[in-house]
Amino acid sequence: MSKNNLLNVLNLAQEAAEKGTVEIATLNGTRITVKRGVFVPDNETLLFVSKCIEMIKSMNSEIETIADAGVGSGVIAVSLGKAFPAKKIYGYDISERALKTAKLNAKNNNTKNVVFYKNYRLGSWINRKTPRKIDLIVSNPPYVGDEELRSADFKRDYPDYKLQPKAGLLSLDRVGLRPYISILKSAKKFGVKYLLFRCNTENVNAITSALAREKIKIEVIKTESKALLLMRVTLIK
Repeated sequence: MSKNNLLNVLNLAQEAAEKGTVEIATLNGTRITVKRGVFVPDNETLLFVSKCIEMIKSMNSEIETIADAGVGSGVIAVSLGKAFPAKKIYGYDISERALKTAKLNAKNNNTKNVVFYKNYRLGSWINRKTPRKIDLIVSNPPYVGDEELRSADFKRDYPDYKLQPKAGLLSLDRVGLRPYISILKSAKKFGVKYLLFRCNTENVNAITSALAREKIKIEVIKTESKALLLMRVTLIK
């Protein structure tokens, strides 16, 4: 990502908190509105979206349906909807506020191939009412564990964290693991072939160790940002 396109996330989060809404220009002409109480995308989120688009293009014929687990503002789902208008994109979240924001962004960006579903139980990432089989799950889940949250490095590198909704940031465990395990369980129920996760150097080892006994193949991909790793998971049947 060009330095000219980098977001000042602290300023954006402050604006959302003070004014109740903030407008963000992202990828491919996509513009995202973020409401107060919804996670403000950071630069790693946009880089994650860009990398997901690259990978989906490389496996294009295998992927017809994509699920965004934990859709938040809709920045991932809407960006994928614009990049792949022939594919069906599903977005899921437990937050009514997030879903309203995501639906607004889908409408404003004319992504008619993106639809949204509410999750009703904490730890449930894919609504059972999904109408058809899912080929790929992409997710930027709450990945900050208690250990990372307490570290001085985290507070220095992410000064916006106090302004972000805790539900979109904190994994509610020690090392940022729980959401990944839950999403993988959902993937098995829906016959998913692949998952693309955002993770980082703080939690990647815990994730790979926890998933070692599963019938899956894990590939960890480095990016231009030291703060972002992409994890591609292939389910083996």
